[in-house]
Amino acid sequence: MTTKVAFFSTDFSESPVKDEYQSQIQGKDVFRQGVRKLEFGGTFLQRGAMPAMEMTKHDDWDCHLAWRFRSAPDGHIETLDVEGNWRDDISCVVTQRWMHKDGPDQFRRARATGQIIISELDDNFWQLGKTNVAYHTTDPKNNPDFNRNHYWESLKASSAITVSTEALRKQVERLGIPTYVLRNAIDIERWPQNDPGGDGMISWIGGIQWRAHDLFCLRPVLPGFLLEHGLPAYHGGDSNVPEVPKFHEQVGIDVSKTQVVYAPLMPIGEYTKLWEPVNLALVPLEKVAFNQAKSFLKSLEACCAGVPYIVSHGFPEQQILIDEGSAGRVAKNEKPQQWYDHLTDLLDPDLRRKEGAINRAVAEKHDIRIQWKFWDAAYKEILQVT
Repeated sequence: MTTKVAFFSTDFSESPVKDEYQSQIQGKDVFRQGVRKLEFGGTFLQRGAMPAMEMTKHDDWDCHLAWRFRSAPDGHIETLDVEGNWRDDISCVVTQRWMHKDGPDQFRRARATGQIIISELDDNFWQLGKTNVAYHTTDPKNNPDFNRNHYWESLKASSAITVSTEALRKQVERLGIPTYVLRNAIDIERWPQNDPGGDGMISWIGGIQWRAHDLFCLRPVLPGFLLEHGLPAYHGGDSNVPEVPKFHEQVGIDVSKTQVVYAPLMPIGEYTKLWEPVNLALVPLEKVAFNQAKSFLKSLEACCAGVPYIVSHGFPEQQILIDEGSAGRVAKNEKPQQWYDHLTDLLDPDLRRKEGAINRAVAEKHDIRIQWKFWDAAYKEILQVT
């Protein structure tokens, strides 16, 4: 029997569609009237779209992606799929980051009709630092109708919860709701392998506005190391927003002496392009509660790109890939010499190639074509016990 599942997220955006022909004729960007392109972000790719698309390849599941939902008069949830069709024949609804004040009541009413409601949680929104833009956007004081407190109540009203890390499972276990750890996977076919022994750069990939003071961890070592060896640095994911500090400012790099190359944030479909200039990935993490609940995704992406990486010490989720055999290097934030020694070792292009190949092999084990079975097993258990 096939189970119909809707994967809903607020992680969607609409943008105009360029008319290539008219743009060429007029010599400027011209957009098609009344046509909008719908795109989802990286969070939904990992926690909804990717597993949904893989599950649908198998007979037990009929999954679709949804960017709107509504409650029918009897309380069951109907969803609007990405083709613009309202669907009302859904057995199970997976919701990601639904923080609306109506969420708890919507979920309770839907469950009363027999629908299964699975809430997805991939970040610890209740231990956000003030440097993270999400602290302010999900603050009940700033947004009384849509905030993290409503999210907590929606989790409490769900049939089950899925999380990306063991720390998040512990965060919600007091709710008494069945909770399943489903770690982030990767679509390895989207990731060309770098040659880390070539002309790439020492790099950090990420958006500063969503981080703690992670980059401050690199201040004692990276500026001096780059200057000593005449090397450039690269930041992939620059927001180019005036109030958001730049990578070189956070790290303390003097751009009059050291070159820093920037690439802007990209749509998720082009995200892997940000990794093309990377020879060595840095994954600094400030030791705060929010980061303790973060997944190993950034380290996994370095593995996908086939490059070596250095990650901050003291984060159990990061240790998972290393225990699986990755060549990931660990350095204590409070001991800059450890970062310096790793950076010095990885000046050797042959060593970078060797470690990059090891990391790529580990990444292949996390391909969604393998990892989907954990989502399959969790969802089947949820359907049986709820």
